[in-house]
Amino acid sequence: MLNKKLKYLQISINSNKEKALKIISELPKDERIILEAGTPFLKRYGIEGLNFFEKILERIFSG
Repeated sequence: MLNKKLKYLQISINSNKEKALKIISELPKDERIILEAGTPFLKRYGIEGLNFFEKILERIFSG
């Protein structure tokens, strides 16, 4: 649940997988950053794109 007292940054990934990886890997680990697989990304890659997104987020933010 989001804390109404905090400010958040929402980032929508609408590009290709390579640019998405670059953008996501450069972000700091911060609970106030909300990442979203945008409509253009989902239209281009479908469920494969969601799986890619999930794997990248796990790899970058789990360690």
